[in-house]
Amino acid sequence: MKKLFFFIIGFTVSMLLFAWENNDWLTEYNWAVEDGRDLVTPGAEHIYFHRDQIPNVEFHKFEIPSNSALFQARLRTERFYFLFQTKANENRYNIIGRTFETAPFDIIFRENFSRISITRGNAPWGSRDRVGQQTDPNHPLVGIWGRLPALTEYRLVNPVDVIYYFEIDRAIPVWAVREGTYLIRQTGNNTFETVTSFPDGHLRLEILNETTILMTPLFSLPNESGLTAPLALRRRLRL
Repeated sequence: MKKLFFFIIGFTVSMLLFAWENNDWLTEYNWAVEDGRDLVTPGAEHIYFHRDQIPNVEFHKFEIPSNSALFQARLRTERFYFLFQTKANENRYNIIGRTFETAPFDIIFRENFSRISITRGNAPWGSRDRVGQQTDPNHPLVGIWGRLPALTEYRLVNPVDVIYYFEIDRAIPVWAVREGTYLIRQTGNNTFETVTSFPDGHLRLEILNETTILMTPLFSLPNESGLTAPLALRRRLRL
């Protein structure tokens, strides 16, 4: 019986790993976000989100041109997204994913790299002033731009070993996990972590079975900023 049990468990883990490598298992489904604390501690409190509040997660294969510069952006403390810049067009910053629309930003630096003029889809998108000093002469977008309350910070991020990205389409009620786009890399047999330049973008994803992924924040914040407790991703058919 023990040998049979071990074989079944081993087969299940191998199947899950194969399924993860087959991106259809991820990308052909939506994943609903739920309170996941009771998956870690049976009997723990469970917060139920109203049907119209339930965030949706989609996974996608990560692909950008080689030798691109990749930037992670955080709008205030509300949303993460990623942009990449190629050598062929250094004024164009292409969006990864759909949580911040898809049209690229065309950015011109002015006044000794202290101001940027932005267009998007051939339409003016406004201008932004730099907050603080320029810290990376090779990548002048790095830094904080705008004015309160609409500050956006851009940081370089290294995409090595990134295989997928996922998008959370709206704010998660009560939690401190941000909406937006996240890159992930494998860190264990059934475990993956986000690749991020911001501490509050650090999450761990663990495959529990074919329909459930446990997502755990790997950061802490003051209590008033929201919960940093586990969440569950539940697979469902894409509408």
